[in-house]
Amino acid sequence: MKKTINTLFLVLLLVNASAYAATRTVCASGGAYVTIAAAINDAGNGDEIVICPGTYNESLAVSKDNLTFRSSTVNRDDVKVSNSDSVFKLNRLSSTIKNMTIISTGSKDAIVNDYNNGVGSHTFENLVITAKGKGIYLRTGGPHTFRKLDITSSADGGIHTEYNADAAHVFDTVTVNSTGVGIAASRGVASMKNVTVTSSSDIGITLSSKYSALFEAVKVSAKNDGLVITTQDASSSLTFVDIEASSQAGAAINLQRGIASMTRVKVTSGNAGIVLYGASLLKDIDASAKNIALDIGSQSAVNLNGVIAKSTADKAILLRDNGGGEYIHTLKNITIAGAGSDGINVQKSAQVNAENICVQSAAGNGVRFEYNAKKITMKDSILKGHGSYGVSMLSNPESISHVNNSCFYKAPCAEGSWSPSVRDFSGNFTAPANCNNGADVVFSAPVLASCPLVENKCYVALPPDTAALGGFNAFESLTASGAVTGVIKTKIAGSPITLDVVALNTARDAVAANFSGNVSVELVESGVSCASSPVLAGTTVSAMTFNAANNGRKTITLPAVANAYRDVRVRISYPATAPTVVACSSDNFAIRPAKFTSISARDTNWETAGTSRLLANTATADGNVHKAGQPFSLQARAVNAAGIVTANYVGNPAVNNVVCSLPVAPCVSGELTTGAWDVSNGLLSTSTAMYTEVGSFMLTLKDEAFASVDNKAGDSSPAEYTIPSDPVTVGRFVPDHFTLIPQGAAPAFRTFDAVCSNLRSFTYIGQPFMYASVPVVLITAKNAAQGTTYNYRGDLWNLGGEDVDQDYDSNNVVRDGDLINTPLVAADSAMPGTGSITISSADQFKFLRSMATPQAPFNANISLSVSVREVVPGHGDIESNAPAVFNGGGNGIAFDQGNAFRYGRMRIENASGSELLDMTMPIKTDYWNGSSFVLNTADNCTVITAANVALGPYGGAITASNLPAARIASGSPILQGVGSIVLRKPIPAPTAKGSVDVCIDLGADTAPASCTAASSARQPWLQGKWSEINYDDDPSGRATFGTYRSGPIIYMREMY
Repeated sequence: MKKTINTLFLVLLLVNASAYAATRTVCASGGAYVTIAAAINDAGNGDEIVICPGTYNESLAVSKDNLTFRSSTVNRDDVKVSNSDSVFKLNRLSSTIKNMTIISTGSKDAIVNDYNNGVGSHTFENLVITAKGKGIYLRTGGPHTFRKLDITSSADGGIHTEYNADAAHVFDTVTVNSTGVGIAASRGVASMKNVTVTSSSDIGITLSSKYSALFEAVKVSAKNDGLVITTQDASSSLTFVDIEASSQAGAAINLQRGIASMTRVKVTSGNAGIVLYGASLLKDIDASAKNIALDIGSQSAVNLNGVIAKSTADKAILLRDNGGGEYIHTLKNITIAGAGSDGINVQKSAQVNAENICVQSAAGNGVRFEYNAKKITMKDSILKGHGSYGVSMLSNPESISHVNNSCFYKAPCAEGSWSPSVRDFSGNFTAPANCNNGADVVFSAPVLASCPLVENKCYVALPPDTAALGGFNAFESLTASGAVTGVIKTKIAGSPITLDVVALNTARDAVAANFSGNVSVELVESGVSCASSPVLAGTTVSAMTFNAANNGRKTITLPAVANAYRDVRVRISYPATAPTVVACSSDNFAIRPAKFTSISARDTNWETAGTSRLLANTATADGNVHKAGQPFSLQARAVNAAGIVTANYVGNPAVNNVVCSLPVAPCVSGELTTGAWDVSNGLLSTSTAMYTEVGSFMLTLKDEAFASVDNKAGDSSPAEYTIPSDPVTVGRFVPDHFTLIPQGAAPAFRTFDAVCSNLRSFTYIGQPFMYASVPVVLITAKNAAQGTTYNYRGDLWNLGGEDVDQDYDSNNVVRDGDLINTPLVAADSAMPGTGSITISSADQFKFLRSMATPQAPFNANISLSVSVREVVPGHGDIESNAPAVFNGGGNGIAFDQGNAFRYGRMRIENASGSELLDMTMPIKTDYWNGSSFVLNTADNCTVITAANVALGPYGGAITASNLPAARIASGSPILQGVGSIVLRKPIPAPTAKGSVDVCIDLGADTAPASCTAASSARQPWLQGKWSEINYDDDPSGRATFGTYRSGPIIYMREMY
């Protein structure tokens, strides 16, 4: 129970591990890992490590269970893993390695496993292995699988499994060239098929097994023993089919225990030919050796049917007495082509039935039956070349022996002994007049006058059994041995096609193993009728010959098919001429183009598809550009493996991958749509391709539909049936347009354009004003479908302030001399593809003030429209699709304290007083209310300083000496439209009355007498029409000292 629970736990553990298995890709570039070791380090149990084509110099310690290592392609030449140490060290359970080349450049074994930990069942498939040590050396674990391997060892053996690797290993399609033992399996073999072994200095194959096993299509050549097998169980059944073995100094085949069954076996040896502990059926055997050609122990009944045997120094065939039991032996269709001793020697039997025995040459007896060979029957035989007796019968005296209907051509013909045994030699032909028979042999009547047999009846080879042929099939060469159906995977146009063709029995449920003959193989378009399906254009019929050694299945490589075909089958016809059997492969398959190449993107201009210009620009400036989202053209060619266009290709390739290459990271890959392709004679084009992003990208195409016949379970992988493409650079793309949206708080002008703590509610007409808060615009780069182009940033952002247009409208009220500055334009690093326009806070505006006629008060209604355009040299402008508008909901951009505008003027009132006192002169601001000037009580912010006031001309006792400009004490701010100018008293005090004219320098004055102060107030919007010409005159008044106000005075006293 404990063992059962532990086993169940292990099964559950493995199932759990496989449920979370991951695929890890190793590539020199573009993969998750650049070394296989790094992938192993990160791998979990059960993961698959897929290796891209390339050469990897690594020694790999496999420290995880159930890992699979394979090339990303099925071509084992694409991936090469080499190292001076062992390349793979399997330290954990059950690894799988396939589809690659493994090279150990040092003296170590190429693949090894750890004695204690490298257990489990390892699988090696589709590998080329080269080593100075052993190709594969497994110390433990099993059963192991060796399939489709080519192994070369220049100083050691090919495949060795040690004693503790105790399991029924499987060898299928293995080739070994070695100096040491080619294949050594110490404990077990289940099957060995399609194996070729050459050992220049040692044994070819040596096996020690406790299992019954099948050996099929094995060819071995060795200096020592060719094939040596020792079984732990003497009754183990060992089956040999289609075997060729040769040995220079050992036995070609040496079966030390077990019972062998052999069909179609050919051996040559400089020592013994075939040595068998025991045998059941031996059929179609050709054995040639220096010593005994066929040496069989008496451990079972032996049935020999179809044997050619030759020995230059010993017996050709020996059925030996090695202590076994007595069995009935059958010897039929046997030819002794030469023997250094007896042709056939039977030492022990319960009964022997011999028929069609031909002894052409033997130095000893033709056929000799020893004492323990009982009950001999021999007929229809020819004995012509023997050095001693044709037939020597020393059989047990109690047995009855018969030799009948046979022909003896050389004396002495026969001998017998151990009377009183009964020997019947009746009905034979003897060529010599006197046969010189030995004792107890009499050729009794009827004596034949001529030989009833012809020599061509002597066995040469078994005739092929073609009567049982029911048809043919074709499939991949890796299809399991004995299969009658299988898939044919997608093939590549321009590459040779390798398949296995199999002959089928009449029921079509098994291989017709004995089939021999010439067949024709051709590729046809898959149709309703196999026989009438047309042959692929430009292809030829291939011939192949089956013989007995092929066992009904043979590999053929068909010439490359230059063109592409969606639906193909293999047609096999027999005989090759005037066929009577015609069959097509049960599986249909596609021959696809090798790839799409010569891919290019083109246009007529940056908004129109066409072929005039190449779009392969990877520079950040200049060069050909195309607008994102606007149609452009793509072109490609479907080619075969030789680069020739496959004119039959018709399809609609899809985008496989779009990898952004410009701008530099981060780079957003856009969406590429190709639209429908126009395909003609393998040339592809579309004029409806569109790309949604800005910048450049690498493009690859694919077609998964062309070879859809192979897209089914157990057939081709996506990598096999998908048509790939070369990568191509496409670019550069620019935005189609920009969108502009007002952003942030609503902007506002500054009322009166003054930072004034008093109440502001209006601005004078002609008075400049600026922004209190500026407009801000959100810019978004867009493609033609209104999607944001996120890559418009960094070096690809080309908008500046000079690309911004600002259009102000004041609702038919004329402005005068706006000062518009270049706005600030900046990309937003946090929001790729967007940026902002910030209007300059230094922009200045004013409404035109009429010099001739006062203007009635009005409320300002100013709107701003902002647009952008990026100038692309040689192409045109990328423009905003609509301006960003600031108009306060129709009321114009707001003012922070009011949008009223008034036509104003300033005036100075005359003043008089004592020459002994300072004098205050009132100043007032008025505005035109539509019909007259009235005091502007809303003016609380106009400021006049002493420097803005000028004096002169002088009159009377007031002069520039006693009342210079320095005596102007101050001006004042206007409050509710009223302010003042203060003049200090004249010093020295005048002795007579005098006056001075006082003016305020508001700006350039066109009056007859201009007012020029130390500093102009620069407020021309307050000039009046004092000259009766235009409203461009500075205000003035007169200050009179020494004149007093008239009127009755009750009392006045002045204190000084």
